[in-house]
Amino acid sequence: MPVRAIRCPQCYVEVPLAEALSHFHSCDTIPLPYVNLLVDALQSDTRHATPQLTTTQLLSCPRRTVIPWFFDVSCDPIDRMPTLFGTLLHEHMAAFDSDRWISERCTCQSPFPVAINATDNDLTSHFAAIVDGRWHYVDCNTVKCTFRGAIDGVPISGRVDAIEPHADGTISIYDWKFRSSWKSRMTDPSPEDIAQLNINALLAEQNGHRVRAAKTAQFTWNALPVYQAVPFVTLAEIFRLRPNGGQTGEPITIGENFRFYKQVLDDWHRGILPADILAGLPMIGKEMFKDKYGKSMCTNYCDINETCVSLPQPVEL
Repeated sequence: MPVRAIRCPQCYVEVPLAEALSHFHSCDTIPLPYVNLLVDALQSDTRHATPQLTTTQLLSCPRRTVIPWFFDVSCDPIDRMPTLFGTLLHEHMAAFDSDRWISERCTCQSPFPVAINATDNDLTSHFAAIVDGRWHYVDCNTVKCTFRGAIDGVPISGRVDAIEPHADGTISIYDWKFRSSWKSRMTDPSPEDIAQLNINALLAEQNGHRVRAAKTAQFTWNALPVYQAVPFVTLAEIFRLRPNGGQTGEPITIGENFRFYKQVLDDWHRGILPADILAGLPMIGKEMFKDKYGKSMCTNYCDINETCVSLPQPVEL
């Protein structure tokens, strides 16, 4: 289920999206143009609100991913701001056309895309495919930049921000990263970047591509963008990485995280109640937000934290 409401920081109420403009016009806490932008972004995000696994979700907290699949959630408009800004920058960069790049923007002609209640992995025909719950022609750039495949029988989809085709038939894949100044100074790719681009490369190869290179471009507010080439590693090596904190950070590996997601999807297909599914999932916070006792403090920054703490609590790792 997508986000259904915005939490008003002044009135302390959850405002349904359909009533957001009217409410914030009255209380005047947040500028209406930002409210309109936020509502539009929340209503259009179908990819992360249905039971399907993406490469970015595989690297994040299982509860953060799974709760919006099964429960109505609300969000804090301030907590959503960094994500929204990053999305807008991605969308504007995707509008660039070039002989060199295939960017992820939709290039369909009318009448597509058509909304449909389905996931990226549900259906593809010889002339159209589903991406983000909408039909697109197969020659659409959004489809070309979205790779569908499976890991250990679990359907998974990954999207890159740009593809660079080469004369020998290979491709390079790119991911744009908008980051804080301190993180952009990292000289080596992070475990998350290595995992995300390698899984996307694996999915691309399952779709018949040969991937020559995988790169990120690190953008920050006060420096030139920096390209980082991501080394190719095996799936076993990916599964040994630890997200959000390197080898000394999180208590679980990406492989263990994948097994949590695999169990969730298995339980969902078997009809297990969402509350029972959620009770078996851990809460995974970033290293910088752990307290002096080593406990996760992710409720301090997660944009669905109030919904999370009101539901069955996570297992102890």
